[in-house]
Amino acid sequence: MARRYVAVCGNTIYMKITQGKKGTPGQKRQTRKETTKLSVSEYNRRMSEKNLSMLLNYNFGPGDFHLVLTYKEKPDPEKARKELKNFQDRLRRRYRKEGMALKWIVVTEYQNTRPHHHLIVNQGISLQEIIKIWGKGIVECSVLDESGDYRKLASYLVKETGKTFRDPDAVQRQRFAHSKTVVYPPVKEEEVSAAALLKDPKPIKGYYIDQDSIIWGRNPDTDHCYLEYVMVSLDAKPRLTIWPRGKKVPNYAGEKYIRDHERQLKMDMNTPAEDLWAFCDTKKR
Repeated sequence: MARRYVAVCGNTIYMKITQGKKGTPGQKRQTRKETTKLSVSEYNRRMSEKNLSMLLNYNFGPGDFHLVLTYKEKPDPEKARKELKNFQDRLRRRYRKEGMALKWIVVTEYQNTRPHHHLIVNQGISLQEIIKIWGKGIVECSVLDESGDYRKLASYLVKETGKTFRDPDAVQRQRFAHSKTVVYPPVKEEEVSAAALLKDPKPIKGYYIDQDSIIWGRNPDTDHCYLEYVMVSLDAKPRLTIWPRGKKVPNYAGEKYIRDHERQLKMDMNTPAEDLWAFCDTKKR
């Protein structure tokens, strides 16, 4: 048997199927395929992209804002951190006055450019008010589209901080941060046939599979295979808001990973990932 982990995140469904401890019944052990060796930094980047995309898809939707906060005068890192916190506090109070809770995810970039903050916020007040509350420079704004699938945005935001968040004087010492009102999606675990690892995945009714999201991998420690992919809703309003089967996983895997391996996120970029994971090349369709 195999285990399937499912998270419904807005218009997307994240699937991961892992081989059981006893392997696939009736199947002989196969010669181990060559895997793609990744550095720890590359592994962490992929994890961060996945975690961030799940948070975006689960907590935000069409009409929410992607803001870029810039400065008229270049601040030092400490001042930029204070300015950002003060802005978030003022914005939170303004949302509360309107009877709403503020949700935000922030990414800060400063390498080879003046510091600026990418801020994803839920709808609540007008852009004019947000510009007035910021008051430190230009506010660029784009509106999240109708797709409800913001994985490309997550990839872009993670890339923005890839070379700076490890710096001792970084404005933001992590790839991204979020408010307490931003929550991780529930993950359901269920037992499925091991054949699910051997066949091409099929979409459920009302969804299609993003072929570029399909990854066949192998755990280098256990030699167990896994399959990951993302299904996207065909309609603007997704058919599912939560996976109807299985048992809820107590701790969201990505959140637990970040907590348990926080120190490893700062490891040398060239350290081989043999003690963590190795990924197979994405299977071409």
